[in-house]
Parts: sequence; C-alpha cells; structure tokens
Amino acid sequence: MVLLRKKNLLNFFLLLTTSWLFACSPIQNYRELNKIEPQKRLPYKASLQAGNDPRDILINVKHKGDGVEQVRESVRYEATKYCLVRFGSSDVNWQKDATGSWIFQETSKGLLFRARCEPK
Repeated sequence: MVLLRKKNLLNFFLLLTTSWLFACSPIQNYRELNKIEPQKRLPYKASLQAGNDPRDILINVKHKGDGVEQVRESVRYEATKYCLVRFGSSDVNWQKDATGSWIFQETSKGLLFRARCEPK
C-alpha cells in the first residue's frame, strides 16, 4: 500500500514538472522570436504600436523625405514580425485606397501606416 502511494506521488511529481516545463517554453520562445533581426540592415527605422485590439497596428517609419516605395520593406518587416510572433501568422491586411495602394499619413515623426494582423 505504501509502495503504491509513493509511485502515485512520483507520477504526480513527474507530471507536474513536465507540465511546468512545457508551460514555460512558449514564453521563452516568444522572447527569442521578438529579438529576430533582418538578415540585411533595413534602411529606415520603423516602430510599431498595437491598438486597443492587438490585431490593429500602427507602424511609423522615419523616412528622410523618401516615399512609400522606398520605406515599404522596413514597414512590412515590423508588421510581419509582430503578427507572426503574436498571432502565429504573417498575414497582414494593409489599409488601402481604391487603387490598392497602401494608405499612409505624413506626420512630424514620419509616415504612419495602418494594418491588421489576420490570424489563421
């Protein structure tokens, strides 16, 4: 009887330890993924801010007077990284005008783009 209790206690401890390790893994992976940098240095500094709904994002890029085509890859990188790390999908739905061009707002800090992460 005592042997059976010890075995049950050991099984419970192993289950608890395994569960704890798996529960902590994603947090570590999330932190590591968030540190990912592009292979080549991007020419423009972009920063991302999530809205009230974390799927809605604003990306601001310091553009040095350059246009949308020149900054597009820097903006796309930040949005893709955020959506992939946060929601597991790199699908980003950009706010576009009637012609399909990305809508942006020019501010004193740069160009501001709006997008939404589309989790699968």
